[in-house]
Amino acid sequence: MASFYSLLSRLEGEQKLQGSLNKSLLGIDVAQESQDINEARSQYRTDVEEAEREMAKKANKRSKWGTVATIGSAMLNFTGVTGKIASTVIAGVASGLARDSVKPYADTISTKLPGGKFHEQARLDLSADITSTNNFIDDAREGQGLLNWTNALSDAYTTYQIGGAVEDFRSSKDIATPDEISTEKLSKGNPLEFGEVNVAGQGVGKESLYDYVPSGLDSSQYIAGFESFSADPYGDEGQVSIGYGTNTFNLGETVTSGTTAISQEDALKELNFRIKEDFEPTVINKVGGKELYASIPGPAKTAMLDLAYNAGPNDITDTLIENILKGNWEDAAKEYETLALFGKESKKKLPGLVNRRKRGAMLLRGLIQEESPTRISDFFRGN
Repeated sequence: MASFYSLLSRLEGEQKLQGSLNKSLLGIDVAQESQDINEARSQYRTDVEEAEREMAKKANKRSKWGTVATIGSAMLNFTGVTGKIASTVIAGVASGLARDSVKPYADTISTKLPGGKFHEQARLDLSADITSTNNFIDDAREGQGLLNWTNALSDAYTTYQIGGAVEDFRSSKDIATPDEISTEKLSKGNPLEFGEVNVAGQGVGKESLYDYVPSGLDSSQYIAGFESFSADPYGDEGQVSIGYGTNTFNLGETVTSGTTAISQEDALKELNFRIKEDFEPTVINKVGGKELYASIPGPAKTAMLDLAYNAGPNDITDTLIENILKGNWEDAAKEYETLALFGKESKKKLPGLVNRRKRGAMLLRGLIQEESPTRISDFFRGN
């Protein structure tokens, strides 16, 4: 019996020991599986960061190509090789094709996590995260083409805006200066001496260049200095113009797109004709008649005629006329600087118009000190 009880006791001891060993081994398995999951989660984060870096690199490369396309197309417009619309189309197509040349990120994220019996929820969470990330990569890859051409449209619009700025810049340049306008067949003397003739047409120490040309050409010459000369017809704020911005030629004939080229000499004649026949009579009427108009100094007349020609007679305000008639030159000059500064079509304030009004205001301020003759050359040489 003693022997049986000893055997039974030893068996129970062995069972307890085996139970302890099994519990120990189970704990090791749980801990190992937890470590495997943590390592897989860490690798997942590393893979996600790598994917983000690669996608960012490709996005930057696409942006660089888009910038190159925009700048290249804008340069074509700036150098005059293409117009604003053509450069806009070129920019859009070039940007879209260049962006498409950068292939989208196409790798996927996976895990090498071994199977296990424990931590089922942690495994499910990791698997869901990996699936969600891969879905995002797939969606980004499928939508990259549309995004490329959306950005290309943005590049095209940027080019269009640059083209508009280039046109504004060109329109703001005082392209025709007194020395550049030929008057050899219209007047006697050297055209280079034009800088010594004041706005009122009085020679400074010499005879006027315009002794043998129609009255009023001095104002025409001043206005021509602000207008870009074009020998051929061109679109101009809703009309077809030629020469120095007139919509007529040959002393009153309407300009069309088929009108033949005009010389600077004839363009200057046409400008003078329009001022004397159309704009000056309107200004005379606005100031209250010929008698009052005759009392206005030449520089002030020129300023009003330039405003009427450039913007329209309606922009000559009653307060401007009142200050001019009263000789309040500083008040007249201050108001003159604020008139008609926006393009009729662009609705934007144009630097060329701001500069033109400042020059006109200088004509009015020049009347404050009568001993200093106001000369046209002062207004085209930045003085």
